[in-house]
Amino acid sequence: MARDLCIEFPNAFYHVYSRGINRQKLYRQEDDFHYFLALCRNAVAKFNIRIFAFCLMNNHYHLYFSTPDANISRVMKFLNQSYATHFLKTYPDKDGHVFKGRYKRKIVDSDAYSFTLLNYIHRNPVSANIVTSLVDWKWSSYRSYVNPNHRLDFVDYEWTLKQFGSLLAFIKFHDENQNSSWNPEEDAKVGVFLGEDDFIVDICERYINLSEIKSQNICGIKELIQITSKHNEQKRIELISSVDKLKVDQQSKDRVKAYLLYKYCSMSLTDIGVLVGKSSNATRMMIKRFEQQFGQNPESFEALIKTCSVRIRP
Repeated sequence: MARDLCIEFPNAFYHVYSRGINRQKLYRQEDDFHYFLALCRNAVAKFNIRIFAFCLMNNHYHLYFSTPDANISRVMKFLNQSYATHFLKTYPDKDGHVFKGRYKRKIVDSDAYSFTLLNYIHRNPVSANIVTSLVDWKWSSYRSYVNPNHRLDFVDYEWTLKQFGSLLAFIKFHDENQNSSWNPEEDAKVGVFLGEDDFIVDICERYINLSEIKSQNICGIKELIQITSKHNEQKRIELISSVDKLKVDQQSKDRVKAYLLYKYCSMSLTDIGVLVGKSSNATRMMIKRFEQQFGQNPESFEALIKTCSVRIRP
């Protein structure tokens, strides 16, 4: 069975959710809701996460949070295992698993999806026809956003309201989109990303070695490779075009192309050699000499990168 792609990195934003097995109730009484929220409070203190929104439904929950310390696996193990232990101890009639499999997660482009995701999480009880107004559901963070008297010490209200600009803008957005049909499951790419291709490629370049995982049985791996390949091809085209405009001789252009394509576009020495008319070994030596040349003059190197519009990652 194919497994989901699990990615952890500093300051990642996640939408996570988990259901009771066979859609059975996770919270049978008010004390259960309170206990889970207490676990969320403990998770903030224990794992240094930042929780922006939550919604506890009868048989599942949603959380939106970030992990400054790249530790989502530890966070979710703590939350689900701790709650399962509480549940089985409180209800001896329940035997076996509490949650339906592994928790689900989406990596979120917070700049593009926070508004929509917050609204989706908060409107769960309205969509399920449990209440008619968002503020009526006691077990979601919406109520504590709009009423300062209900503020919780583990929710990061400041970050969220800063994104909206004001509490009034936050309320207006939710009011205008209360009947939205948007669903993160339908909008997610490769099953785990809420973001456009540039966002996905950025994460792949920073935190994923596709060459190592492409042969593994991971959900969406073919789609992920297609997205990154398309992006790299476009980047190669733009880079070559930029280098061709440099006012230098052709030999110098070939050296620049070889180095930049190898360093920033994931091209093989063989493919680069075909482009500049050299063997892979000769291309390797060309790149090595180029590195030595600019290693002695970093300011010239930075100017070249800027001229060719190549994005360097730290």
